[in-house]
Amino acid sequence: MAKAKEHRTKKLKIHHSPKHSSWLNIAEIELSAMTRQWLNPRIRDLHTLKSEIAP
Repeated sequence: MAKAKEHRTKKLKIHHSPKHSSWLNIAEIELSAMTRQWLNPRIRDLHTLKSEIAP
């Protein structure tokens, strides 16, 4: 019985999970950064706009 307990104890690993909804906060921050960077770029002048949309 003691050997079985010792075996289970050696295999036991404790993982600390994030606090409530912290993964959601990380996802929201990443999506916000991507949105600002890729979906809503600021075009400062007409020349920049033309160079962005030209093939």
